[in-house]
Amino acid sequence: MYTVKGPAYGEEALVELICFAANWDGEISPCAEISEVDWISVKKTEWMAPAVVTLVEEYMER
Repeated sequence: MYTVKGPAYGEEALVELICFAANWDGEISPCAEISEVDWISVKKTEWMAPAVVTLVEEYMER
């Protein structure tokens, strides 16, 4: 659906986010290196990595 490249959170590295959209019915749960998952508001940018903020801002403009 959308791809954005930008800075990682808390380190000097770049990340590439490839985002998909889907209808979801069920629970979300963490696995592998992901220790926690939750739904957050797009307004909570202080909780997001810089690349995610870019993704939210650019996607929400569409």
